[in-house]
Amino acid sequence: MISASFVEEALDSLRRRGLPTEGALAAAGLMNWAQEPVSAQTYGKLWLALALGHRLIKPAPYAKGGELDACEEVVGSLVVAGG
Repeated sequence: MISASFVEEALDSLRRRGLPTEGALAAAGLMNWAQEPVSAQTYGKLWLALALGHRLIKPAPYAKGGELDACEEVVGSLVVAGG
């Protein structure tokens, strides 16, 4: 499990730029996060969401869910590859 303090530190990267954290939390499946430890997979999803940055705040003009599908494929390939 990944400590809640690491999640907070990751979210601080958005806060320092004056950006909302809700999109990144939602993309990682942490909409109701209660500052508890998270799984490594969830933490990885959070960092993928942070890497996408502005796209979570202003949706891209293509199919809804396309980026999430791409992120899930990346996470899945890392798990299969043992990464």
